[in-house]
Amino acid sequence: MTEEQKSKQKVCLLPTYKNLRKKTPTALQLKEWLKKDIYGVWIDEKRVDNNTLAKLKESDFSFVFITKLDEGSLDFGKYKTKIDLMTNNFFEKLNRENEVRDPKIHYRFAFNN
Repeated sequence: MTEEQKSKQKVCLLPTYKNLRKKTPTALQLKEWLKKDIYGVWIDEKRVDNNTLAKLKESDFSFVFITKLDEGSLDFGKYKTKIDLMTNNFFEKLNRENEVRDPKIHYRFAFNN
């Protein structure tokens, strides 16, 4: 399956997060990510308006994952970089869930918007 075909799927498999270590964004990063033409922001696996970050601070998050989009990405052209943030509660919940997962299962279901 091509990357384009994968991006059009309604349901996909994502790798599980195994023993994530905290990786908190900086205040400067949060300010930079307000730029909608450059960054698409997701909090706890949900797309949010970039301006949401103006109401939050770096200590509200436990993890950040930054992905540069390529031409095969579904949102290529809308923004250049995807920012995935996890709030403290979401991060802890995900780590707890992954502790009890079958170690042979390394993927989980996710739904594309």
